[in-house]
Amino acid sequence: MVRFELSTSSSAGAVSFDRLALGYHVPVVASPFCGAPPLSPDAEDELPNGYLRRHTWRSGAYVQIELARLQEALEGDPQILGITADDAAQHFIALVDRGATQDLSTVAERLELLQPTIPLVVRPSCRSGGELRRALEVIQRGEFHPRAAEVELLYSLDVAKGRDDVLADRAGADVARTLQTELGPLVRIEYRQVPVEPARRTSDPVRSPELDAAWARPSGI
Repeated sequence: MVRFELSTSSSAGAVSFDRLALGYHVPVVASPFCGAPPLSPDAEDELPNGYLRRHTWRSGAYVQIELARLQEALEGDPQILGITADDAAQHFIALVDRGATQDLSTVAERLELLQPTIPLVVRPSCRSGGELRRALEVIQRGEFHPRAAEVELLYSLDVAKGRDDVLADRAGADVARTLQTELGPLVRIEYRQVPVEPARRTSDPVRSPELDAAWARPSGI
């Protein structure tokens, strides 16, 4: 990316430009992100094309292709937890591990080298990669409750909110409550009637089609 100072003047008066940025700028937002702010009620309205109103700004095929390109490029990056969308601000966020060894400006400069053509900012997550890995290990090992192996748990990382969303059988409510106590804000429990298949766990969540576009693919965890 190239930046330079530019100033000019004319007989009509002086006009100055503090900085003119050419290229691909990735701003830094210093405040931690742990979920987007609430939107207006009509944001959840479904449009004729099948998208929710809040997804309109990112519903084009080009946006999805560019997002997939960036996600692939950042896969396994130890500094970045993943990319999520902020529908209120209408930009994507590269969520940086709270325990990252690089500062936010350095991460932003690295992302600019990828020449993103969608609105992208760098922002720290409210969680560290270590916290999220520990939560995942607790769920997968099933040592938090004697009956954990008997209860079907479907789970997926919500990188935007810094937690695992878990679907549990109501018959295993005691197991789910113990998991909630163990992990606190690192997990959100939802109860549904799901088949009980002992010792089977999956990281593939049960999701409705309209929510798929809002789930960020985690990386570097």
